[in-house]
Amino acid sequence: MVEIFIISFLAASTPGPDFLIVLKNSLNYGFKLGVATSFGIVSSIACHLIYTNMGLILLFKQKPIFFKIISFLGFLYLTYMGISSFLNKKAILESEVKENSLKDKTFFKGFKNGFLTNALNPNVPFFFMFLFTEIIGEKSHFLMFFFSVEIVLTVFLCFCSLSFLVSINNFRKVYFKFISYFNKAFGIIIIFFAFKILCNVF
Repeated sequence: MVEIFIISFLAASTPGPDFLIVLKNSLNYGFKLGVATSFGIVSSIACHLIYTNMGLILLFKQKPIFFKIISFLGFLYLTYMGISSFLNKKAILESEVKENSLKDKTFFKGFKNGFLTNALNPNVPFFFMFLFTEIIGEKSHFLMFFFSVEIVLTVFLCFCSLSFLVSINNFRKVYFKFISYFNKAFGIIIIFFAFKILCNVF
């Protein structure tokens, strides 16, 4: 369904917590960590889609406390990530980043970054609730499964493309010259999204 592809593509392409974490990990640690982060994000999206299709999203409406708990955890996690990025002290040499990417950053850590960033974003389940109720409507289980797979693949390809583009050597060389400034900018923007989530809920 073309409409689902376009909506999924635009949602993934719009700068937000998911977009920023893929961008940050790809710039700092390369394409593989960007893919790992992307895989974590779409794994979380798959979980959102499963409970949305099962109707469990209604719990958020019936029990607002669940929504508030997830929102607050998301706020804490994004704030932690933003502060960590902002407090990165000195610019890192490109050789050091490559070495760190092998020693400190594993596929699992990239996956965890992506999964938690998406899972603890309270806006995601409501986006899928809107998508399935207002755009897709009542369909057979097979079509719902097909649309869910289409969403996951579209988002994954979008983020992998982003990771590939920003991992190009010439692009990264410019980035490494100003890495300390970029990290501070990433930190401020991530913290902004954290407080935006908090304000929307409380």
